[in-house]
Amino acid sequence: MTTDQKKAILRLPLIGRFERIDILDTVGKIVELDSHDKEVHKVLQNFELALGDYLLDSGEYQKILDLLFPNLEKADVKELFNWSISDFPLFLWGFAKSSSESNFPGNKKNEKERLSSGWSALMLELGEFKLDEQFKELKNEINYLMQYFCGKRNEYSVLYAMFEDNMEIINKIWERILGDDICLIFIDDEVDFDKRWGIGHVNKIERDKSDFKKFKTSPTENNKIWINPVLKDKDEKVKFGYNRDLTRDKVIEIINQKCAEKTGGKLPVLIIDLLYLDEECINKIEGDNLIRDLRKEFPGGHEREMTPLIVGFTGGKSPFVINSAVKAGADIVIMKERGETIEIPNAHGSGNPGGLFDLLWALSQNISRWRFLEKYKKFAENEFKTDKHFYRPVLERLFLSIENESPFWRKYLSDWQRDIENLRLQAILKSNSHE
Repeated sequence: MTTDQKKAILRLPLIGRFERIDILDTVGKIVELDSHDKEVHKVLQNFELALGDYLLDSGEYQKILDLLFPNLEKADVKELFNWSISDFPLFLWGFAKSSSESNFPGNKKNEKERLSSGWSALMLELGEFKLDEQFKELKNEINYLMQYFCGKRNEYSVLYAMFEDNMEIINKIWERILGDDICLIFIDDEVDFDKRWGIGHVNKIERDKSDFKKFKTSPTENNKIWINPVLKDKDEKVKFGYNRDLTRDKVIEIINQKCAEKTGGKLPVLIIDLLYLDEECINKIEGDNLIRDLRKEFPGGHEREMTPLIVGFTGGKSPFVINSAVKAGADIVIMKERGETIEIPNAHGSGNPGGLFDLLWALSQNISRWRFLEKYKKFAENEFKTDKHFYRPVLERLFLSIENESPFWRKYLSDWQRDIENLRLQAILKSNSHE
């Protein structure tokens, strides 16, 4: 089977506690494959498609979605303190284990360090889930594994389920990521961008054929917008190539209209392609300049100034392209197709599409953290009213350090930390005034 790049193809890691999956029960819970065999990827692909069909028919995929793509927009953070560890989405596991005394068997310090190490190993390479025997805490939650003859006997990789052009499950994930609190803006010149990444109904803004110095005006009735800065004719030849100033001004206009805090407080999330076609149909690295311009326009230098979360998105293979985006101010860079070979388990080339999962997972992880912290701040405000000493070391359990975070998170976490401290001081002052 060949991968059709015009279709949205999703591979979900088989994570969660599944009681029974028939096709796995016939071979055991560990599937062994010889990764030296060049034909083995075809066998694995058929296996993944069968897993996808099973999960879709049985509804078992819901467990994966709850774990990796939580729906926190309407969640009550106070309820999190009553959940068991298995109910927490994956990005909150460190916080959950650290917040519950009863969940620490034996030495608490070693348990926390072991969980942290396991998390690091699991997320070492975005979208590729691997486990070593020593990380039993995580291995117990991932009970369907794959092993390779050429590897060490204690090295495992998580099995994937493939959903080929199945918009039902892709739409469910996008719905969990998006919400009234988010304004998602894609800047990409791929003709079938919306189909390739399964983004569904989107407000598309294109160049004006009659005036190449403008974009066509179109209503943006929802908070999912796609700007295509390159206009092609019916023969797929570039009519109007990428224009840096025009694209930058359009993005700024949309952010000011729909995303700025003064007009509603939506978080602007930008997914910016790094390579664009010019009039000679040559891919040029321009996305990094756009990111740099937007960081200058929205530096987050003032106390309540909105700063966007920026995701670099590229089909380029060169590490210099990625590095240029990070230096320009991208919070994270996602490869549309990682890897050039069909060998497993690490490739995302012709046989194993992985870019869609990477994009969804990165967006969900960042937006979920933001939503959790926004809700936690309101929760803490209510707690301070009855307990002026209320405190939970939330940030240190979710982040390594503010200084080492990306541009968006450095600004946001600094503001968040100050807000929590102000709430605490207000509670103390109010309490003292009543004494």
